Order: sequence, then C-alpha cells, then structure tokens
Amino acid sequence: MKWEFYSREKFKCPECGEYRFVRMVNENGDFYPYNVGRCDRENSCGYMYHASQWLKDNPDANKNFDFGKTEKPKRKVINAYYSLIPELFEFLKEEGERNLKRINQDLKPELKYIPEFRNYLQSVLNFDSNYISHKMIEYRIVDVPERNWELNKDGSYTLKGRTSIVYLYVSSNNEIRAAEQIFYDGFKRSKTIHNVILNKRFHRFGVNGKEYDIDTTEIKWCLFGEHLISKFPEKPIIVVEGVKTAFGMGLYYPEFNWIATGSSNRLLHLNFNTNHKVIFLPDAGFKGKKSYSEIWKDKIRKMYGVNFQYDVYDFNMDCSSEEIKNGCDILDIQIKDSERVKEVLKNLY
Repeated sequence: MKWEFYSREKFKCPECGEYRFVRMVNENGDFYPYNVGRCDRENSCGYMYHASQWLKDNPDANKNFDFGKTEKPKRKVINAYYSLIPELFEFLKEEGERNLKRINQDLKPELKYIPEFRNYLQSVLNFDSNYISHKMIEYRIVDVPERNWELNKDGSYTLKGRTSIVYLYVSSNNEIRAAEQIFYDGFKRSKTIHNVILNKRFHRFGVNGKEYDIDTTEIKWCLFGEHLISKFPEKPIIVVEGVKTAFGMGLYYPEFNWIATGSSNRLLHLNFNTNHKVIFLPDAGFKGKKSYSEIWKDKIRKMYGVNFQYDVYDFNMDCSSEEIKNGCDILDIQIKDSERVKEVLKNLY
C-alpha cells in the first residue's frame, strides 16, 4: 500500500492543537486515521506519525480501512525517486570555482572575495586548507559563492560575494538523493535567506536513468553523510541534527562517522544498517517541557525501519542554562571548550 500527504486542507494537530496538521491518504484517496501525518510547525511542534509506521502497528489495516474519503489523488503516487548521478558533485565544484572567478573579476582588487565558510575553518579554527578540501570531498559538500548586491545606508548598492554551501545527501548505496543549499553569514546560518532544495534544478543529471515527471518524482531522503557508514564500516556512528555540525565534528574527530538528519522531521529516514550501536546526539534545549533528547527518543521509538541498537544522549547534562536556552549543539561547544567535548565523547561509549 502506498501513501502521500493530502495537500488541499490542513487539520487540527493531535499534539499541539493548531490547524496545521497534514494528513496522509493512500493511493485510493482513503484517509489514514486522524493522527497519521505531520504537523508543519516543524520547530514549535514537529509531531509526525507516518503511514508506514501506522501500517506496521496495524497489520490488519487493509481489512478495516474506513477513516474518510477524498478524491483520488491527482498527484501521482509513484515509486520513482531522485537519484542524481555522481557527476553532479564535480559539476558543483566547477560551478563554485567559476562563480568565485566571476565575482572577483567584477570586484575591485582590494575587495577580493574569499568564501567565508572555508575561510573561517582555515583562519579561525586553524584547519589546514588541504585537509578541509579532503573532508569536503569526503562528505560531498561544495562551497558555491554567489554575487550579492548589498544595500547601503545611503540607498546605493555595493557588489559583494555571498557564501553558500551545497550539501549532497548520499545514501549508504552511494545514490545522491538530494542537494540542499544553505546560505551563511560567516560561519552562522543566514537568518534572512532560507535553505533551498535543488533537486528540480538538477533533474537533468538523471533519476534512476529513466524519463520522469519532475513534479511527481519524490525525494527519498537519507541522512546526510550516510554513505560514510558503508565507506568506513569500522567507525562508530554519531547522529546529530545539523549538517554543518556533522561536517565540523568530522573535521575534529574523524575517528567517528558523524552524520546528520538535516532537520528534526527528517529523523524518520533511518534506513541504513550497521553492527554498531548508534548514538543520537540532539542539540541542547527544550520544546515545551520535553528535552530534545526525550523528543528524539519518542520519535525513534515509533519509527519503521530501525534495525540497529541505539541510544539517545541528553546533551543538556553537559551544558549551562544559557547554552540550553540558546539550543547549542556539540560543535558550538567544541569551538569554545574542546576539553568538555572530549568528556562528552568518553560518556557516549
């Protein structure tokens, strides 16, 4: 049985009570129960109960499926999903180099632009340039700078560069499932420019080698850095939320496979296999009365396809009240107090 999210109406969320709940329907237009779907208040609620898990919890569902009816979905429910060819990574690297060259051709010599993300790693965190390049290739991330006309106080504009990083989500069988572009102000994620999923832009790079309709082809998400699990099967696995956190910690502690969900709602995509006990390390903080570690525990417990041993670490125990309030992650602490992080890692295993 297949499923999809019903896009024509939103319902009352069973968790937060807001009318922001997106229910799920099957291929015949039958609704799943009222609590099957996701709340689109990702940061303030994040409730998710996927149809795949509900079917697992209710194996006789096909015999008793009477939860309301809508029109048969016009949006196709298909098995095809994005699998962009490996050459996309080299294309992005070349695009980044071309963009940087164009930017600096247009700027005055004294305004030469250096990509801020990489420059921070090298100048502030003191990583070797060749090591940074090696890890960026390993993690499949690319810096793609862009031209940006910045508004001045007098109403004029100044041409500058702007930093963006494209993160490729590569599965354990080395399929590029998604490309996500995130903009940064220095080393911090931009508060004014939202991240962009680039799959439709790069659909010319192929999906499973077949012709397809880009509007009905799905993203079958995997975790960021998941390909490292099969590449380095001997390394223990630590799952964090932020993609930058995974990459940054991978620079500091390459003896671990640091992988990331990329979003709290993408936590459900745990389709890899491993003989290691997987450690989940959410950010410090609370949502309502629950810590993020409690929320992750609840979500993982309900998930379909978790075929490995795991533990969820409560990072609040190692953080100050101010750090908890700010929602610090382990990379934030590493940058300012590396000794504390060493103690955390000892406690994980």
